[in-house]
Amino acid sequence: MSMGQREEIYGVMVAVLAAMLIAASNVSQTAGLPLLGAYAYWLVRVLIEAGLFILVRDAIEKHFAEPRSAIMVVGAAIVVSLVPFVLAITALDIVLGYPELGLENSRSVSVSRFAEFGLELIYLLDNHIALCLLLTVPRIIVGQVAGRTVSADLSSELRPSYSHESEGASIFETMEPPLEGDVLWAEAQEHYVRLTTPDETRMVLHRFSDILKDLPENAGVQVHRSHWVSFGAIAEAFKDGPNLRLRLQTGAIVPVSRSYRGTTEHALRQIQIMS
Repeated sequence: MSMGQREEIYGVMVAVLAAMLIAASNVSQTAGLPLLGAYAYWLVRVLIEAGLFILVRDAIEKHFAEPRSAIMVVGAAIVVSLVPFVLAITALDIVLGYPELGLENSRSVSVSRFAEFGLELIYLLDNHIALCLLLTVPRIIVGQVAGRTVSADLSSELRPSYSHESEGASIFETMEPPLEGDVLWAEAQEHYVRLTTPDETRMVLHRFSDILKDLPENAGVQVHRSHWVSFGAIAEAFKDGPNLRLRLQTGAIVPVSRSYRGTTEHALRQIQIMS
């Protein structure tokens, strides 16, 4: 099981446990529902919140190429995911007859909907932060386990982490489980490298420079200090103001940095993506 798959499983477990704990302490707020209905309500609510946070976090990690700290990524994901979460939960509560925006309160006539929505954002912020931080714990745990595994390998004379350099085996040949499919996109993320293939996306604890050495020659090009893309994965190259960007077959956008622009444009002309 890959690190990403373990993180997803742990994240779902955290969200379900959080929903059960919240449901147990807030049954009175869903008094019109049977007990199982109340638990189902909180489970759906927390899974929506968790899903939005994870989607936003992954989008930030994928589409912003500059170096980012984990704290900045999590903080930005918390803030950005809060608004769609509150909108979704407000709609759910209205459908179920639990309007939290005061729709059944006479004072709503004199208080604007924007003001009430702002109050709702503030009201739900602390719980939202708590859940998002809980969802970040699995990534920390999985990363630490992976780090300890690599450290153990480095200290072992029989199985050094980078033994492929002397034995002739590449990083990809020693991966467990084996990587499914050819690499379409490799992205450096601090101490990890995100590898994207047609069949999976995996985070591996390796130096980006070592990954680049073991990628097939002439199969792709490094377009940024943190990005390598396969020629077969490129759908088009386009300009975004003064910047050059690549759109992959998956729809992802990869930036081309100035230092790699010359070699990238030359390579794209060779495969007739650019004229």
